[in-house]
Amino acid sequence: MQTMQTELETIFGYTAKIEMRPMPVWRLIALPGAAAKLATKGGIPQSSGDAVGFKMSNINPKSLLDFVTRYLQVDMVPFFDETGIKDNIDITVDALMTDPADIRRALNDYNLDLILDKKEMLVIVIKDKGI
Repeated sequence: MQTMQTELETIFGYTAKIEMRPMPVWRLIALPGAAAKLATKGGIPQSSGDAVGFKMSNINPKSLLDFVTRYLQVDMVPFFDETGIKDNIDITVDALMTDPADIRRALNDYNLDLILDKKEMLVIVIKDKGI
């Protein structure tokens, strides 16, 4: 990292350092009652989906965020699963998967929400040496 910092300063006249800053993030959260609504009925684990929704049966909840984010274009804003749900789930979402508002509407049926928020994160800050 020191080599990169030196080269940025020597070649381009920039300084670089790592700082803790509040950054935009999407948080998938569970509201009260979500775990009960999502509780699996069992059976063979199955999942399928496309740009107009998805269906998961007896699937690990870690897969939920993959389905939710697959078609979203949100300018490199990271997603975090903060539901706390550990047991397998069943969920069917009928929504335009490129539209965060439509996804939120469908997730709300299961007492889930997708919110744009801020989170303290380590980031690389590159500045002009004169600033």
